[in-house]
Amino acid sequence: MPHSMRTAIIDAVSKFQNYTFIWKIDEIDKVPEMPNLFTSSWLPQAALLGHPKLRCFVSHGGLNSVLELARNGKPSILIPLYGDQHRNAKLVERRGSAIVIYKEHLTSENLIKSLQTILEDDIYRQKAERLSSLMIKKPFNLKERLLSTVEFSALHGKIEELDSYSYKMGVVQYFSLDVLFVALSLLVLLLPALIYLVRKLLRFMFVYKYKAH
Repeated sequence: MPHSMRTAIIDAVSKFQNYTFIWKIDEIDKVPEMPNLFTSSWLPQAALLGHPKLRCFVSHGGLNSVLELARNGKPSILIPLYGDQHRNAKLVERRGSAIVIYKEHLTSENLIKSLQTILEDDIYRQKAERLSSLMIKKPFNLKERLLSTVEFSALHGKIEELDSYSYKMGVVQYFSLDVLFVALSLLVLLLPALIYLVRKLLRFMFVYKYKAH
């Protein structure tokens, strides 16, 4: 773990003396002893996420972590580093149950502010619990699909989480017309130069061949 990230986490822990933090980290010797901090190289993540006293979970946003977060209905702070973590983090953030901090923006101030928001604004817990309810109570049984779907809709009302995000896009954004316009513009601008270079190359090769004979 980078020194700057470790320092940001330690500073944030020191600001919340009324909360106990549990930190999974391999470099335990590089973390100072603090009265409200427990460190370990291994933790039972599933059991922690299922604990009723867990108020916030900080993660990189791996697929397994995101699915367990959603199922257990816990708000989170996600710090994606690579791969699918960025997409996973944005999906959870869009559902309103998480705050995303990108690694280049990870500072003590941003982490402290995000923790305060999660702990003080109950909307994140409500959104997380709603997402959990949507997952657990989603109807799958074909024989009871009609009855389950009616009960599901009555319980949750309008389910915005199932709407495709593309319906909010305009025609230009949906079909990437701006990207196509730029690409075509570059092609039109570069095509004469490319033709000129090809003609010069062919002329040079012809002259060279003629002189050789």
